[in-house]
Amino acid sequence: MARLALLAPCFAACLATQPPPPGVAVSLGRPQAGILRGGRALPPRGTGFVRVREADHAFGSDALLGLVERAAARWSREVPGPPLRVGDLSRASGGELSGHESHRSGRDVDILYPMADASGTPRAGLGGFPIGLSGFGIQGGHLYRLDVVRTWAFFRALLEDRETDVQWIFISHGVKAVLLEHALRTGEDPTLVERAAWVLHQPTNGRPHDDHFHLRAYCGALDRAYGCVDGAPLWPWLEKSRDAGGASGATDEALWAALAAPLPTRDPVATAPR
Repeated sequence: MARLALLAPCFAACLATQPPPPGVAVSLGRPQAGILRGGRALPPRGTGFVRVREADHAFGSDALLGLVERAAARWSREVPGPPLRVGDLSRASGGELSGHESHRSGRDVDILYPMADASGTPRAGLGGFPIGLSGFGIQGGHLYRLDVVRTWAFFRALLEDRETDVQWIFISHGVKAVLLEHALRTGEDPTLVERAAWVLHQPTNGRPHDDHFHLRAYCGALDRAYGCVDGAPLWPWLEKSRDAGGASGATDEALWAALAAPLPTRDPVATAPR
């Protein structure tokens, strides 16, 4: 990182005024007031997940999509069963997305909770209905329950990802309580449980998220170089690595390559479908 320090006066300013290289998807601004440049679409299907919303709502930054794909693949190996059902991400160029206050800069994604029948057997094609304080919900006159084991396993994969940092997982108070109780009862790493206690959060001024959860990733290092802004909070376990110049998802060489890459002749923001 010493070479990059020499460019500190101009590096971020130079990148922020230019579109990213072709094939690179970066988040700019904030989740509630930002855009997405070079947005990449989450595939309709992948290891451990299936996308269930419109194709024009399926775009994200490289940091977010990499996080989802890696965590889903690990999750499917550890707790085999029906795939995650992934909902809205962002539009191809970001900006306002109908029905959402955020989802504007490619760092947010909605995912349906993994569900099971009353006996605890994982069930495909369920979700999108309220889950009560006890972890149960009713759909079509039948009683179903949150698949606590598989839900916690996915959250663990997200929180332990080595490339992209998780800022929030918005869930209801009831679902949070059920998951943390499970983690403590099964002897989960106390450090991980403590992190989850901070990151799992019911929005103060929003829907309770009792029928799906909302994942928000921090800006990756390359995102920040182009003008991505991390709002508060910056969790304590991240501050040391950030202060030391740690780059989540980007190496010294990757940042140099981005700076030196030829620029496209057209601005992806202006030409992306809306």
